[in-house]
Amino acid sequence: MILAALRAIPSSLLDVSLTDGAAGWKRFRYVILPQIRAVLLLDCLLVGIKSLGAFTLVFALTGGGPGYATEILATYVYRLTFFLHEPGYASAAGIVLALLFFTLVFLVFLQRRAVAFLGPRGGR
Repeated sequence: MILAALRAIPSSLLDVSLTDGAAGWKRFRYVILPQIRAVLLLDCLLVGIKSLGAFTLVFALTGGGPGYATEILATYVYRLTFFLHEPGYASAAGIVLALLFFTLVFLVFLQRRAVAFLGPRGGR
């Protein structure tokens, strides 16, 4: 998605930025980054949602170990429920996990709605 956003930047905009003296980091910060901001935000949110739901991968490969080095919130809820027999703490952690999911999904919804309203270039 990021590569597609980079390729969608008009070459004339990049040429004009070079003519104006923007090179290197200035070109990236003031020209390229604002053009791909919406795609970067959406990518970050989707990666966050995917990482919160990675229970099966983490549990199958490491089980949250060694120690608790690869434990994520979902494996923590599982461990609280079935090994430590703490259903109250597990339900509280599950609610936190659900709220994180809801927050990230809501942010994706808002970001998609803003892009649809303003257009892919932020209304410019």
